[in-house]
Amino acid sequence: MTTALHADQEQEAIGLLEAAAANRTGALPATKIEATIERSPFDFTTSHGLEQREMILTLTTAGRAAVGIGVAGSGKTALAAPIIDAYYADGWHSVGVTLA
Repeated sequence: MTTALHADQEQEAIGLLEAAAANRTGALPATKIEATIERSPFDFTTSHGLEQREMILTLTTAGRAAVGIGVAGSGKTALAAPIIDAYYADGWHSVGVTLA
């Protein structure tokens, strides 16, 4: 059941995420991401790996907020490794959030 309060909070969260997504601070150049992907022990050259690579690039070249969604077992944890490495290499502290 959705209450008016819930709907208001959802709209507030959407607004905050949209504002953060528009803020390009923290977006990394694709060249830095590609270099990190190449150093990764994971294979991002298969058809599935190329989809993961696309998500990596989307998440790291976007604004301060980006969302990646994948089904269980789709490799979300594997694609997080090069993202974290790239941000650490650029001097950032990385925080990830997941819903179980």
